[in-house]
Amino acid sequence: MKVKGHLADMVLCLHDQNPRIASLAHLFVDELARKPTNPVYNLLPDLLSSLSQDSEVSPQMFQDIMRELLRHIDKERQADSLLERLTGRFAGVDSVDQWRDVAFCMAQLPPSDKALKKLAENFKLFSHTLVDDQVADCFLQLCSKAKKLAKPDAPTRVSAEALEARIAEKRPQQKTKEQENPESSVKEGTSEEEEGEEPEANEQDENAENQNLNIVEEVMATKARKESFGTRTKSRRGQVIR
Repeated sequence: MKVKGHLADMVLCLHDQNPRIASLAHLFVDELARKPTNPVYNLLPDLLSSLSQDSEVSPQMFQDIMRELLRHIDKERQADSLLERLTGRFAGVDSVDQWRDVAFCMAQLPPSDKALKKLAENFKLFSHTLVDDQVADCFLQLCSKAKKLAKPDAPTRVSAEALEARIAEKRPQQKTKEQENPESSVKEGTSEEEEGEEPEANEQDENAENQNLNIVEEVMATKARKESFGTRTKSRRGQVIR
């Protein structure tokens, strides 16, 4: 049996609801990837096209299948070659869904410095797709992965940061200041609430002061009554003695 004519149907079984069928499909792909020629690598572009255009394959199903297939691309030479081939796909594709599918596959591959420089050279081929957030996020994931794998002063890190800057320039600035910094709006709301609470606090202070004044006045009045009562008593005593 020739693999090329049936592989698209076989990989769909990776997402089969029957656990046994799904397990056998995983085993088949693993054995296929161990072959010296690695048919999985050679047939990946065709598989991508077939699955991406299949209306019965959901985005999540597509990603699960392609993630399983792409984990078998572990050689730098193959990953670099596949990244370059996938980059060329954007030139002839107008569908946003297909942009996302291609970009997702690229984000699963381990990028080298050579691959990042090639992406920078072919930036015009995919720059128009960066208006979509999902596509842009996939390219940023690719750059982030490259920086994690590279040493601090390695050329790969420099290439990744340069590509990140170009991607950031192309992304549409649709977010408002409030969306970009939601904490500031929360703080402003809190300060407004605090300002609204100040009059109530002032009223409480005034009431407390009035109560204190009333108490003082009562004490002074009581003291005055006592003093006047003592004066009257002394005067009466003086009259009795006389």
